[in-house]
Amino acid sequence: MADKYLAELNALQIWIKAAVNIDSYRLTTAPPQLPRPVILWEAPHRGKDRNLGRWVYVNKVTQYGKLYVTNIDQLAVVQERLLTDLEERTGLLPITSVEGTVVTLLKRCEITFENAENLNVPFNVVYEIAYTRIRPPEAPNATFVGNRLKGGWGYDVKND
Repeated sequence: MADKYLAELNALQIWIKAAVNIDSYRLTTAPPQLPRPVILWEAPHRGKDRNLGRWVYVNKVTQYGKLYVTNIDQLAVVQERLLTDLEERTGLLPITSVEGTVVTLLKRCEITFENAENLNVPFNVVYEIAYTRIRPPEAPNATFVGNRLKGGWGYDVKND
């Protein structure tokens, strides 16, 4: 599960760097002293949303972050660029492999900024992502097929 989470977070970090050229870091300890503007990512909320089929299911994820800026003008610019860029991408963010190929997509992405605490702005990114369940191995082919008929007089008739 940690690998999936890190891949999703990496996709969000790549998007933010491309959209507004801001660095972002996964919060693992107390918040460090970093130059502003910067984003710190906190632990996400993950929940199963629905099944798409027997072997595919959708998780709905809320990724929490905090945007640290130096002034209100910078905050307005960052918010506008992120909202506009996400709209231009129609709510789709790619997860890419090391080779650069698209592995899957974060779908129905929405970003919401909450009330600012001074110039520290909590926000969250909500998205859906589909994952596959592990399929059990195929059952082996039958080695014997037989019929068993039930007779009308209370005894079994075997037909081999």
